[in-house]
Amino acid sequence: ENHIVGNDDGKTHCKRERHCKECSKQLLSLSSNTAEEEGGDSCFAGEGNVRLAEGGTLAVRCLARGVRVWTPSGPATVLCALRCDVDGQSALLAALPSGGPRLSPGHPVLLSSGRWSRAAALGNPSVCDIDAVYNFVLSSGHILEIDGWLCVTLGDGRSDLREQLGPSPFSSP
Repeated sequence: ENHIVGNDDGKTHCKRERHCKECSKQLLSLSSNTAEEEGGDSCFAGEGNVRLAEGGTLAVRCLARGVRVWTPSGPATVLCALRCDVDGQSALLAALPSGGPRLSPGHPVLLSSGRWSRAAALGNPSVCDIDAVYNFVLSSGHILEIDGWLCVTLGDGRSDLREQLGPSPFSSP
């Protein structure tokens, strides 16, 4: 059964599977075991504000394919925007300090020291009522700035992330 539905808004809406036909080589399939081991699906809540390449910000829920975003290694284009519906259920999210974004507890965050940490180590996870969580595949850079925090996106393949946090959907080559 296919749970992916394309819309004219440029997003790929997904209820269960974590792949996009257009980005299948970059977007990794997340197993329920991996998500459980990492403290939940690795996604963003929709209200965080993403830094854009040309300045300004845009809410996570409004990012769509083709939008140019800022990354630490230079501008990148959103290749795939994933919306995973929660279907009226609660989600466990960790709110990062200082007005930071809400992320799933297992989501990797790059600290100013250059080290990676999981969101749960930075903010206390709590159950939240939300309609969806989001993640993205970028053309390059693979790190979004959301509310001042550097958060990895899918398909990154970073060896430093793998070395510091172990295998994850973000650190697989």
